[in-house]
Amino acid sequence: MSEPRQHSLLPTQTFALRSAHEDRDAWHTSWAAQGQPWRTEPELDSKRQAELEVRRSIVPDIGQGISPFKGVKLSRSDVEWLLATHESKHGPLH
Repeated sequence: MSEPRQHSLLPTQTFALRSAHEDRDAWHTSWAAQGQPWRTEPELDSKRQAELEVRRSIVPDIGQGISPFKGVKLSRSDVEWLLATHESKHGPLH
């Protein structure tokens, strides 16, 4: 019988994890420099921003069961972007 296989990361996987962490640190530093130290995630791509803008433009109607983000799973990146761009990018969080 052969020995049980040990799971370990390949060098490229280790590099990818380290790079992702370093990128996260870089984004945090960038956001802090822009006066948004509460942000930790990378900027959303333009496609996701457009999707969220369409959702944000939906007028809620509780009586009709209409909610802009009903059924949409939001990530932390999504929420950070929505807060940062609230009220035409002049929201309460800068």
